[in-house]
Amino acid sequence: METWIPGITKILVTISEILTAGIAITAFSLLMYALTFNLRDAVARSFAIILSCVVIIFSAEAFGSVASTDTGINFWLKIQWVGIVFLPPSYAQFSNSLLATTVKPSRWRRKWWVRVSYLVSIALLVLLFTGNFLGPLATNSQPAPHNEPTFLTEVFTVYYLGVMILAWVNFYRALSRTVTQTSR
Repeated sequence: METWIPGITKILVTISEILTAGIAITAFSLLMYALTFNLRDAVARSFAIILSCVVIIFSAEAFGSVASTDTGINFWLKIQWVGIVFLPPSYAQFSNSLLATTVKPSRWRRKWWVRVSYLVSIALLVLLFTGNFLGPLATNSQPAPHNEPTFLTEVFTVYYLGVMILAWVNFYRALSRTVTQTSR
């Protein structure tokens, strides 16, 4: 029975790599389609930003899975974190834009919430490349190579969850404000 485990693990890793590449390709295709759409629309612009983050995350994951050196793995992990760090403000912007389309214009609170979330993400991006955001690279640990978490990584987790919860509240508010079945 134990001789099957390495074979099954190898199959699962291969399937995971195929799915990761597939998600990256699909997100890139959707991004190209969204960029040809009406970019004067705030919802289309913010959706394109979300897709850009997803493309960065999954492309870096796909390239990082074939990297052979510790430097290459660490580089692709940091590039992946660029997309992860900018997901919360992009969702905040998308939810704000979506709520504005339901004739609920953005008041100063939501506009500043989006701006502050982008500023926090820019600060985290600076910390990412100065080496203060992520810990050292752990290549020999299971299930995959990763950077060790630090205190700032835990703070980011709280920030991520808080912004995403507020974005989903806006999504719910937008859904409850729609009148027709088509707009839902």
